Amino acid sequence: MSESHRNASHPLALVSWSKIVQKLALGAGLPQFTTHTPRHLRLTHMARAHMDLHQIALDTGHTSVQTTMLYIHLSGVELTEAVNRSLAGFEQWIEMMLLETRP
Repeated sequence: MSESHRNASHPLALVSWSKIVQKLALGAGLPQFTTHTPRHLRLTHMARAHMDLHQIALDTGHTSVQTTMLYIHLSGVELTEAVNRSLAGFEQWIEMMLLETRP
């Protein structure tokens, strides 16, 4: 909530919140930390915990896995493993669907 005399007890504007976080981050010696940094960290941790990329995209509201991938910061090896796990899950789903449709 705002502590200013002009907007006392009103919700902070997003711009104001971003400026507050930026000031705190600079004071802590973290110039690249933004209000969006925790989102990147959360998605990266989800991927490192072997959560399926499609499930992460669904959880975050992304309509595209490519958008989700912009938020996930993995090493090349970790990224390859995550994509392979997702593809394996997709392939299993396709096989199951094909088996269900057979007469």
